Amino acid sequence: MCLTGLLPPTQGKAWLWGKEVDANDMATRYRVGFMPQGFSLYGGLTVQQNLQLRARLYHLSATTTRERIEELVDRFGLTPHRNQKADSLPLGIRQRLSLAVDVVHEPEMLILDEPTSGVDPVARDQFWDFLIDLSRNQNVTIFISTHFMNEAMRCDRISLMHAGKALAQDSPQSIASSHGGGVHGLEGAARVMGTLWPAAYYRHLSIGTFTKGLSARSLIPDLVKLAMLSPVFWVLCVLLLKKQEK
Repeated sequence: MCLTGLLPPTQGKAWLWGKEVDANDMATRYRVGFMPQGFSLYGGLTVQQNLQLRARLYHLSATTTRERIEELVDRFGLTPHRNQKADSLPLGIRQRLSLAVDVVHEPEMLILDEPTSGVDPVARDQFWDFLIDLSRNQNVTIFISTHFMNEAMRCDRISLMHAGKALAQDSPQSIASSHGGGVHGLEGAARVMGTLWPAAYYRHLSIGTFTKGLSARSLIPDLVKLAMLSPVFWVLCVLLLKKQEK
């Protein structure tokens, strides 16, 4: 919440775009988008109305608002649901609407809290396609929290953390390689580092950035195996950064 500018930090400091985060800095807030875990839009408003409301809150002009809504409705497959009330939408469609609303003002950084929690595998894969497009093609820096280990494997860089302390920072492939690679490698790394007790060592923090060419569907078998091993595994946070241009 500190990076969104909504709350001041309780301890330490953070910088965005070379400036220390200030909860009173509205200019920085306008450059950030935030999608909380719980559905936070107005259920009594339609898809169109939720998009219009957010655009007005960010002071977009009428012309820009109209253009952005048309673009986002088409990109996120919301056209058939345009006049439906938000609380009548299936969960996967609601998550797409939430993402569209949170990028209507074209933020440079996007923060998402477990956006795919409770979403079916196909809808989850589609959602990540949208995120990859934002990250790779539109240069949006993305912080994302997820409890799916296979989603962490999509990142360029991760940081395993426990009790607020970073234990390792590197690409997921590098961290996992010494433990067999893949999703199981990340799980093994967390266990060896002693982040948690054996029965629940999947709980750890992961921070990273998108990589190309990885399908969530290809990792579903590994995810199922992990679920069978322990019902309590989740990745608390993943940081997705755009690649640096040379």
